[in-house]
Amino acid sequence: MKHPRIGAIRRLIGCLAATVPLLAPAQAVPAPQLTGLRIGPIEPAKLGVVLLVAPSAAGKCAGQFRGELGFLDAAPGVQVAGTFAAGTQGCELRTSIPWSALDEEAVQGARSDRLRVRVRGERIEGRKKTKVAWAAPVPRAAIQFTEPLKVTLPRFAQARDMRIGALGLDATTVDAGIVVRSPLRFHLRVLQVRCELQVEGVVVATGHKDDFLIFGGRPNTVAFPVTVNNVAMLSVVGRSLAMGAMPEGKLVGVARIRLSGGDVDVPVEFPVNISVR
Repeated sequence: MKHPRIGAIRRLIGCLAATVPLLAPAQAVPAPQLTGLRIGPIEPAKLGVVLLVAPSAAGKCAGQFRGELGFLDAAPGVQVAGTFAAGTQGCELRTSIPWSALDEEAVQGARSDRLRVRVRGERIEGRKKTKVAWAAPVPRAAIQFTEPLKVTLPRFAQARDMRIGALGLDATTVDAGIVVRSPLRFHLRVLQVRCELQVEGVVVATGHKDDFLIFGGRPNTVAFPVTVNNVAMLSVVGRSLAMGAMPEGKLVGVARIRLSGGDVDVPVEFPVNISVR
């Protein structure tokens, strides 16, 4: 027969053993090696990329980079060459990616809340070469563009001239059109475009188009109906003509693009020439 004290001692030892993991210091979560991403300028042949490198990973912020830049978990990454330099937000790795190197897997897997980035290669300082292997999910708030989209978009798309004929007092439906030149090698599905036509800062027309494809590597003409508020249009155009100037317009709106990682809303803004006949 076991002594009752022996059982009590065993239970006490078991309780102490269970509390040891709770008393042990928590393991520190490693700091992200990449803390931000700037994209731009975005040009017809390539897009600029600036990666913000955490001080713990950057070390001395100098030298050249040769290696692979990958987005998400798409493999292989893109072979790039870049430069390390100190910037206003810390150490920067500056490089660029040709559009032809971006495959459908990398773009389709993009998410609207964050982008997983990985860097593998060598940092070269004179004759010294240091291995680099960084990866981190960069949150959407840490992804910035180096120029406004209204500057970028005209390189890839242009709104056709809008001709205004005889307008009555009722609303009129006319076709607006945009010619889009996609630099990608694959197609994108656009779920919807909603936009408004502004002339001299006044909204004079609204319209939308649903579910169409933008074909990669070629110009695409996207035509969609817009409903013109004739009274507003006549008023603003009349004021411009009275001052001896042609009215200035622009299409402003949002395009929703279907991606495997989730739908993405892209703001659009294009200048439009308003011609009166």
